[in-house]
Amino acid sequence: MHPDKMRRLLRREALRYSGQSHFGSQLSLLTSFPCVDVCYYNNISVFVNNIFVWENTTQPSKEVPVFNYKIAEARVAKGLTQAELAKQIGTTQQQIARYESGSNDVKSSVLLKISEALGVTLTYLLGMDNVAIPSNNMVDVPLYGAIAAGTPIEMTPVENTQPIPAKVYELHPNAFLLKVEGNSMNRVLPNGSYALIDPCKTVERDGAPYAVCVNGYDATIKRVRKLNNGFQLVPDSTDPTYETKTYNYNEPETQTITVIGRVVYYVLPFDWEF
Repeated sequence: MHPDKMRRLLRREALRYSGQSHFGSQLSLLTSFPCVDVCYYNNISVFVNNIFVWENTTQPSKEVPVFNYKIAEARVAKGLTQAELAKQIGTTQQQIARYESGSNDVKSSVLLKISEALGVTLTYLLGMDNVAIPSNNMVDVPLYGAIAAGTPIEMTPVENTQPIPAKVYELHPNAFLLKVEGNSMNRVLPNGSYALIDPCKTVERDGAPYAVCVNGYDATIKRVRKLNNGFQLVPDSTDPTYETKTYNYNEPETQTITVIGRVVYYVLPFDWEF
């Protein structure tokens, strides 16, 4: 990016934080700004906790350095796809891909839209701010319906979403949420919580909590133990009246257990109470 273009962007960014509308020829602005290190770029300098921009008489170099935008990093942390970001700022997925690869420069007006959509500063996108993206970024995932953690109930889809931490989403991008109802797993999954299910068809971790379908249509969460020819569904509860159930396929008319996915995380709804 050309130094003049960067200077204009930094000035506009600073205005967003300071509310000032004019700059001097030598000392343009001194105000609070979220930077953590000293950065130099031709005739622009940014200092710790303050932005201090001035213009000198040195002519800018004819060779404009390649500037790597941190759009992809910020987008992933926000939990957006390229197509979703493109829709928010009014462009195409292909254009976002070009911005992220560095094959296309980004207009200042577009860069401002991207910073607002991703919730980061311009200096971050320009690679001048090494502050990590806040770890409290959340991503909405689908909440499909209620799931019994006691007596199995029919799983009913719910048109809703619930936020989970972006870091968890990165580890399990295909996961979805199911509501826990009952106390048969209350040592690890509170009644009313939302269990995050990473889809799978087999039990890879014997004894871990899994969401399973009983007889093809009822759903429940239990610790699952693999048997030679069947499964055991084991509760993990403070209530001793919940008992282990064994599904032995050697016995006729045994209900079929179908694995939906492994429980990898849980979140609580905003209105959850003790």
